Amino acid sequence: MSGQPNILFLMTDQQRWDCIGRFNERIKTPALDRLAAQGIAFRQAVCQCPMCVPSRNSLMFGLYPSQLGVLTNADGITDEGSLPVPPLPKLLAEAGYFTAGFGKTHWGHAVPGATPSARGFTVRAEGQPRSSPLYEEGAVMMDDEDPEGLAAYFAEVSPFGPGEENWRGYLGCTSTVPAEHHRDGFIFRKCMEFLDHPPQEQPLFLYLSFLKPHAGFNVPPEFERLYNLEEIPDLEAPPWAEEPDTHVRALAAASPVLREIHEQRKAAWLRLPPRQRRLATLRYWANCSMLDHFMGQVLEKAAEKGLLDNALIVFCSDHGDMMGERDHRFSKYCLFDASVRVPLILSGSYIKAEQRGAVDDRAAGLIDLLPTVRHAAGLAADRRLPG
Repeated sequence: MSGQPNILFLMTDQQRWDCIGRFNERIKTPALDRLAAQGIAFRQAVCQCPMCVPSRNSLMFGLYPSQLGVLTNADGITDEGSLPVPPLPKLLAEAGYFTAGFGKTHWGHAVPGATPSARGFTVRAEGQPRSSPLYEEGAVMMDDEDPEGLAAYFAEVSPFGPGEENWRGYLGCTSTVPAEHHRDGFIFRKCMEFLDHPPQEQPLFLYLSFLKPHAGFNVPPEFERLYNLEEIPDLEAPPWAEEPDTHVRALAAASPVLREIHEQRKAAWLRLPPRQRRLATLRYWANCSMLDHFMGQVLEKAAEKGLLDNALIVFCSDHGDMMGERDHRFSKYCLFDASVRVPLILSGSYIKAEQRGAVDDRAAGLIDLLPTVRHAAGLAADRRLPG
């Protein structure tokens, strides 16, 4: 397996496909723009299910949600002895890689009374409390090292409701918690500490997965200041009062919970003046810029350590966000473009010189990433994988 490239896998949560500077000049994401200039940006990439747990399981196993049986955020494969194929970190560990995971995986594999497996990660850190069901075996948790920062973060987002995504979470606030004490700031710090002394004898699989730009939009002021509110557009309302006969009408009938959440957000949003609605968009974009800032520093450190001399760099998000489109709809849980379409960039020295800077409009999906990474790692194709 000599010559295996280092694989740096960068991921965000709920970032729209059009919220990178390569496709929207208003968005300030210089690190991602450099990756796009040095690689391939896919403009028609989609997730396989627009919600966290199914999307991330599909990506990590390379199988469709229907094949895995993971169809909602309440699902997950909890029996480690019956995994259908090796998940990405375990696959690469078996191929000789040193595997380090920082941030969100969200497998949904916690079992009461048992410790969830790290599924192949040797080093693990998460921006959650140790009591969280998202804990994985051997992980350093945020309250192990920064309990005050985690407490301050949770206090600030407490009005934002479950998942930080009621209407107040989408309106957000200027954060009084310094960026380094946000959960994503902790994930970033642990990744940078790891890169101070990276492995020397093995190729590296580095997985860095942030919790934002998912609501809540509590953004440190230095990232809010990157944008001018007067230059932020107000989303145009659709020309109908409610959705016509579409799949979301059926979804609302099938799920009273999702219908009520949408109606509460919509009612609150209609009461807001346009300036405040634009402020929500500004803060979503500013969240994207904060994560870009973190990723840029990680890539600089990796370059200093020689890790990018032979490397494949992947950037993606697990799904998008409606951000007020289509009847003032927010979050995901629907099949409209803004929800299922995702940013996807392949970059690094592994990309052929003649392909760098390309925008690829072929159909692509997150399900294609595991077969692509397998190939880069020198592994034979797994014919069970549909990607």
